[in-house]
Amino acid sequence: MRITQATGKDVLALGQVTFDLNDRGLILLQGENKDDPSANSNGAGKSSLVDLINWVLWGTTARGVSGDEIIRDGAKNASGVVTLEDEITSDRWTVCRMRKKGKEELAVCHEEPAGTWKDVSLGTIRLTQALVEKILGCSEEVFRAAVYVGQEHLVDLPAMTDKKLKELIEEAAGVKILEEAYLLARANLNDVADKLRTLNAWQQAQQDARKNLVDALDREKTHATRWVDDREASINDKQVKIGKLQIEATKQAALLTGWRPLSRIEDDILTVTGKLAGFAAERAGEKHLANELTEAERARDLKAAELRRQVTEVQTRKAELVTIESKIGEPCPECGTPMAADHLEHARDAAKGRIARTLATVSTERQAWEALKAAAEAAREALDTFRASMSDPSAVTAELERLRKEQARVLTAQEAMKECVQDQHELEAEIKKLRAADNPHTAECDKIMDRIVKGDKELLDRGDEIRKVEEQHDNRTMVVEVFSPKGVRAHILDEVTPYLNDRTSTYLGTLSDGRITAVWSTLQTNAKGELKERFAIDVTHADGGKSFASLSGGEKRKVRLACALALQDLVASRAIKPFRLWVGDEIDQALDPSGLERLMMVLQEKAKERGTVVVISHSDLRDWISQTWTVVKESGKSELVV
Repeated sequence: MRITQATGKDVLALGQVTFDLNDRGLILLQGENKDDPSANSNGAGKSSLVDLINWVLWGTTARGVSGDEIIRDGAKNASGVVTLEDEITSDRWTVCRMRKKGKEELAVCHEEPAGTWKDVSLGTIRLTQALVEKILGCSEEVFRAAVYVGQEHLVDLPAMTDKKLKELIEEAAGVKILEEAYLLARANLNDVADKLRTLNAWQQAQQDARKNLVDALDREKTHATRWVDDREASINDKQVKIGKLQIEATKQAALLTGWRPLSRIEDDILTVTGKLAGFAAERAGEKHLANELTEAERARDLKAAELRRQVTEVQTRKAELVTIESKIGEPCPECGTPMAADHLEHARDAAKGRIARTLATVSTERQAWEALKAAAEAAREALDTFRASMSDPSAVTAELERLRKEQARVLTAQEAMKECVQDQHELEAEIKKLRAADNPHTAECDKIMDRIVKGDKELLDRGDEIRKVEEQHDNRTMVVEVFSPKGVRAHILDEVTPYLNDRTSTYLGTLSDGRITAVWSTLQTNAKGELKERFAIDVTHADGGKSFASLSGGEKRKVRLACALALQDLVASRAIKPFRLWVGDEIDQALDPSGLERLMMVLQEKAKERGTVVVISHSDLRDWISQTWTVVKESGKSELVV
C-alpha cells in the first residue's frame, strides 16, 4: 500500500502543505523555528507532517491529539487529504478529513476506470472509518507499528501485554484473513449449530411429547376402567338408598295409621283458639289501667321534684337572713342601692317577706303533691284489683300447644313419606341415566392414540434431515478447528517467530554491538511442564541485565527500535498490504557516532525496501542523507520547504 501524497491545511502548527511520498528514497526532515530562535528546530512542526497523515487516516495524531485541538491557533477549521494506491489491485483512493469547531467530517473517494473520482463514503463517520481500515488492511495500532517510529511515541513492543503483542504479530504476519476465515467458519458453524439445536430441540420436544402422550393414554385407560367401576358402585349405592327409602316410607305410613286424622286435630285447634280470643278483652283492660298507673306516678314524681326545689329555696332565704349583717355596702336586693347600717332593718323585713312567700308556695306545692300521690295509689289499687279478677288462660294455652305438637307430628310424618317417594323416583332416574351414559375416557383414548401415530410419522419423516444437519455440523466443526488460533494460525505464528528473532538480532546486533539480545516467543512452559500460548519479547544484556526493565533508557530505545524494525519487515514480507513508507522521528538521539553510522546503514537499506523513508531529526545528517526537507515556522504558521 503506497501513501503517494498528503495535503493539509491548518493542522496543528501547519499552514498549507503538500508533499509527495511515492518512492522518494531517504529524506531528512528538519525544522526551523523563526518565532523562537532559541528553540532551534524544536516547535517548528516537523512531526506535524506525520501527525497529518495519521490524523487524516485515523482521526487522531501519532501523539494522541484529536478533536478541536487539531486546529491551528487562529484558524477556524483544519483539513487534510491522503492519496493511497493499492499495489496489488492498482486501486487509488483519497481519504479526506475536515475538523470544524465541535464537528468532524470524513470522506473516501475511489478513482474509477474512466479517471473520475467517486465518493464511496458510508452513512456515518464510524462506518466510513471502518471502510478506511478495510482499505488499509490493518488497524491504527498496526499502521503505526509498521510505519512510524518516534522518540516519544515509539511503540513499546517488549513491554506490551500478551494479547496486544499477539494481535500485532497476527496482523503483521498476514493471518488476519485467517482470523476472518475463522470468524466466517465460526459463523457458518453457529448457523448450522443453531439449526441443529432447533432440530434437536424439536426432536426432543417430540419425544417428550410422545412420552407425555403415552403417559396420558395410560392415565386415560386407567380413568376409563375406574369410571366403569365408579358407575357400578354408584348404581349399587343408589339401589341401597332406594331400599332404605322404601323401608322408611312404610314406617311413616304405619305411624300415620295409629294416629288421629289431621282434620280432627285441626278442628280441635279452631275450638281452643276461639276460647283464647275471649281473654283478649281482659288483657286490653289490664293494659289501660297499667297506662293510667304509669301516668299518675309520673305526675307525682314531677311534683315531688318541684317541692324539693321550693324547700331548698326556703333554706337559702333563711341563710341570707342570718348573714344580713355582712351585707353592708352591697346592693340592696330590692332597689339596688348600696346598703348602709340604717338599712339593715329594712333588709331584714325584705328577707322575711321573701321567706314567707316561698313558704306559702311550698305549702301549695305540698298539697298538690299529696293529691297526686293519692291518685297514683288509687291507680295502683285499681290495677291490682282488676288483675285479681282476670281469668287464667294457662290451661287453654297448654291445650293449644299440645294440639299443635300433635298436628306437627302428623305433618312431619306425611312430609317424610312424601320425600321418601320423591327421592326414590329421583334415584331410579339417576340409575337409568348412568346405565345409558357413554364412557368419556374412551373417546379421549382414541384422540391420544391418533396424536401418537401422527407424531411417530413426523419423527420418521424428519430423521434424514437431522442426520444431514449433524453431518454438516461435524464438517464445519473441523473447518473451525483448522482456522482456529490453535490450527493453521498457530502454525504460521510458529513460522514467523524465527523470522522476527532473526531480523531483531540483525538490527539489535548493529545498534548494540551484539551486547543486547531480544527473543520473540509464542509459547511458554508452565509449572506442570505444559506448553501454553504466550506472546512476549524476552530481553537480556551481556553485562548482566536479565530483563527489559533492567536496561538503561538508551538501551531500551535500541531494543524498541530493533523490535519495531523487525515487525515492520514482517509486515513488508507477509502482510496483505505492506506499506511503502517508513518514518523515524528523532530516532538518532542519544546514539554515539558509531551507533549513528550503523543506524544510517540500516535506514539506507530500509529506503531501498520501502521506497520512502523520512527521518525527522534535530541533527545535521546531510553526510548520510542527501535529500532534505525543512519545516519553517514563522508567525505561528509552519510551511514545508522541499
